[in-house]
Amino acid sequence: MNQLKEFESHKESLKVAYYLVGVLELRLRVVIPATLGNSTGEESEVQWFSELKLSEQGQSTLARARLQDASFPQDFLPFSFWRYLLSSRNYGSLWIPRVHLAFPLIDDPKSHKTFLTIDKGMDSALRLRNNIAHYNLNHLGGLQYSQEKVLWLINAVGAPTV
Repeated sequence: MNQLKEFESHKESLKVAYYLVGVLELRLRVVIPATLGNSTGEESEVQWFSELKLSEQGQSTLARARLQDASFPQDFLPFSFWRYLLSSRNYGSLWIPRVHLAFPLIDDPKSHKTFLTIDKGMDSALRLRNNIAHYNLNHLGGLQYSQEKVLWLINAVGAPTV
């Protein structure tokens, strides 16, 4: 019963936090595929995910999403997929050539320092999302800090145009 009271005491903050993570995820579903897509402006059969170097788990996640909707698998990819794409292992392969373009509202988006800020923000967002989704009430001490990180990421991405 104590955990239920704890949950109730955070209810409004949890609603806001989960909403913010949702807004971020929806924006990433639009802007990352757009930045990884065909940059020539010509019609192409190459899909935005075709050249991603994914782990076995990432490949499996993408395959499941493609079974749901082959044309728009991004609508069925979990938040952790987007977090993985914005992790340090992808700085040279994804961030530098294309993905930095998904963050037009920040100064010097191509810099390593900016990337590290995005990486840490995405880590905070994923932890926040997981703690809320799995009712890990003991890990909500930094709720306000995590919300601020997510809000910063939302503002860095800006409104998707698609």
